Amino acid sequence: MWRWTGFVMLLKHWVVEDCGRVINPQLADEQVHGGCVRGLGGALYEHCIYDQAGQLVNGTMVDYLVPMAAEMPDIDVAHVETPTSASLLGAKGVGESGTGAAPAVVMNAVTRCGPSGCV
Repeated sequence: MWRWTGFVMLLKHWVVEDCGRVINPQLADEQVHGGCVRGLGGALYEHCIYDQAGQLVNGTMVDYLVPMAAEMPDIDVAHVETPTSASLLGAKGVGESGTGAAPAVVMNAVTRCGPSGCV
C-alpha cells in the first residue's frame, strides 16, 4: 500500500560504531541514536532551496522539518572497541558516523515503486 504513496517507512536501523574504548555504554548508545536520527532526518525531511543567485534560502532549523521519535525506527547499536593511542583513555568521538552514513543507507534501501511493482 505504501509503495504508491511515495511515503518511506523506516522499519529498523542497525549501527556499528567504533568509538575507541567505550567508557559509558548507555551514553555512547544515545550519542549514536542522536547522530542516526539527525542523518535519517536529513535524508527524509530536508530540502535545500536556493534563490536565483544560488543563495541557500532555508538555512536554519526553522525552515525544514526535523524528525520526532515517533517517526524513527528502532535503532540497534553495537560497538567495536579499537582504542586509540591519541588519548590517554583510548576513546574517540562517538555519534558522528550516523549523521553521515544514515542518508546513504536510506538512499540505498529505498526502491522506486509504482502500480506495476518495485524496481
